Amino acid sequence: MTYSPSGLQIASGGSDETVQLWDVDLGQCLAVVEDRHGEIRRIVWNATLNGTYFSTCCANFIHMWKFIEEEDCYQVCLHWSLMHDRLSVSNTAIRNAQGLSKINTPLLKQHGAVGDPISPLSFLEAGKKIVGMAFVASNLKLPYAKSQE
Repeated sequence: MTYSPSGLQIASGGSDETVQLWDVDLGQCLAVVEDRHGEIRRIVWNATLNGTYFSTCCANFIHMWKFIEEEDCYQVCLHWSLMHDRLSVSNTAIRNAQGLSKINTPLLKQHGAVGDPISPLSFLEAGKKIVGMAFVASNLKLPYAKSQE
């Protein structure tokens, strides 16, 4: 059992292979997610700018679910799923994602992800940016406080 980042919901799971989402104040079950890949061993919440997600772990599977709250309606949608030897992606955008390797991008696109990530900088490009920023910073006329002795 674990609290959502807002503290307004609780997610619980167990041997029945389901996750139940509960309203803390009302004690009501908001949604039931049927994982069906074994006993739920762990649930972890994550709030991002793009929404609230929770991950479930059971046997050889990890699933990430998107928790959507609209007025009095609650939905849970599978965001992605990972088996020990397979990756499944659903409704995933990688547009402007940073840090994806040259292998991850085509793999994610092959599994239905859309958009183009930001290409990683080479060491040469990163070095040029740092030198440029240092040059600009050195030319700024910033007031400084004299040290008081």
